[in-house]
Amino acid sequence: MVYIPVNGRNASVENQYVLDAFDCEALFFTQAFAPIIEELRTTLPNVKLWVCIDAELPWAPSLATWSASQPSTLPRVDYDMDDIVTLSATGGTTGVPKGVMNTHRAFQTYFAQFMIAFPYGAQRPVNLAAAPMTHTAGMLSLPCTARGGTVVVLPKPDPMLLLATIVRHRVTEFFLPPTVIYRLLDIPGIEERDFSSLKYFLYGAAPMSVEKLKRAIEVFGPVMAGGYGQTEAAASISYLTPAEHFVNGKIASDERLSSVGGRTR
Repeated sequence: MVYIPVNGRNASVENQYVLDAFDCEALFFTQAFAPIIEELRTTLPNVKLWVCIDAELPWAPSLATWSASQPSTLPRVDYDMDDIVTLSATGGTTGVPKGVMNTHRAFQTYFAQFMIAFPYGAQRPVNLAAAPMTHTAGMLSLPCTARGGTVVVLPKPDPMLLLATIVRHRVTEFFLPPTVIYRLLDIPGIEERDFSSLKYFLYGAAPMSVEKLKRAIEVFGPVMAGGYGQTEAAASISYLTPAEHFVNGKIASDERLSSVGGRTR
């Protein structure tokens, strides 16, 4: 089967189009979105299985109930590295959403590139998923699980909850778009908080102000990591690693800091 990530906070008409156009057959959702899903049921004739992850509904079993009815033995699934494993919606701003196909090989390549750019050695990462996991940001949590690490999921990027979670779970890596990072930097006393567990603080999805980036390095330490990617590549394509934010022990030039994965000579 193929994974179709759908953001429950999108307009219901958009999600209906995606689920129908992409031939969705099994739909997993949380109780918070049950009223919307129930409205869409009659418009999604291809869906054969409805599973409410955290509750029992008259028309949808909970994940626990559904899982209990499955065989205890692992299924045999034949696959090829070029088989499609995800079908993601993109391009809605320029027309109806299109389905982006990614394969096992695409994800394997992305994982390898990510792990080379952000090594851990024997340490196991703790990834904080604060951005929507149905977008490319969610793919940034997968290298963590591939390393046997832990992913801590937040329901929304609330700045105060995010800061408390970093300390509580000793988070080592997470991603945020620049606009949310700016909100963090505006919090009074942010400099006094404990960010010693952080190893990689990834930013991307939009250009980041160089001055704000310099401020982030002062606050969070030499852990900032820029990234550029797109859904068609599974996730990230190029990086500006924490070390590349510096030259000979000093903060790099504005030209380098405003790039993503480029090198200034």
